[in-house]
Amino acid sequence: MQKSHICDSCEENQSTTYCMQCSGYLCNHCDLLIHQNKLTKKHQRVQNQKDQFFTPIKCRKHNNHVTLLCAECQELICSECFMQNHKQHANQTLPEAFEIVQSELLHAESALYKATPNIQKMNEILTEKLDDLASSFGEIHTKTTANFDELIALLISKKQQILQNLESQNVKFTQKLAQKQQFLIQFQQQNQLARQTLIQCKNSAILTGETGEVLGQKLAFAIDFFMKNFEKISAFKGEKEVIEEVIEVENEVKAMPEICLDLGNLQRFIEGIEGLYLAIQDVGE
Repeated sequence: MQKSHICDSCEENQSTTYCMQCSGYLCNHCDLLIHQNKLTKKHQRVQNQKDQFFTPIKCRKHNNHVTLLCAECQELICSECFMQNHKQHANQTLPEAFEIVQSELLHAESALYKATPNIQKMNEILTEKLDDLASSFGEIHTKTTANFDELIALLISKKQQILQNLESQNVKFTQKLAQKQQFLIQFQQQNQLARQTLIQCKNSAILTGETGEVLGQKLAFAIDFFMKNFEKISAFKGEKEVIEEVIEVENEVKAMPEICLDLGNLQRFIEGIEGLYLAIQDVGE
């Protein structure tokens, strides 16, 4: 959008020209009036255009309008800058510099124009690659999530199955071993009772030279005691029989399967887990 300026001389009319040396905006009347003599006719002036926004460029050091371009320093300078620091440099007037800049711009524009098809093609390729990447990522993400969820579910299921199996076998064999232990305890108690009863029966039958009625009473007592405890005495077993009973129980216990999984299957399961760990260790890095 064009910026409107009032004439800096009459301060009434709309400006049409900017004078570089006067550093002001002028209307047509004031422009002709000021620049009609020999000294001011050479002033550089810029005409306002409807499609152009013009802002004067001033020197950073002296706040003067720039008049030259130092080609060596690549810097827009004013007349004071020229006299102080750039007199021995290669300098160009603004029209000369503009022609060079315009030529470079046209060359750059031509190069960009020629590169445009390639840029568009590369942009299309990159867009296609981005679409493929997004599609592949989504597919891999879905499959990875599903596979790991399935694997985790399988491991949890196997864990529960193994623990339940171990618990079931533990209860089963604990009960069996407890029964065998109870049998041995009862067998030991029964055998001990039979021994004590037999000893008592034997002691009751010992005669110490008694005769007559005393002897008869002792014999009657021994017979009565034996008859009452016959079953207990009959339960007594000798050392050999006791050893045989214990060996029999021991063999039954040894014949019971171990409370564990099949070692071969368990080993293969562990090796499979280790192989899976090694396979996924570097995935995603």
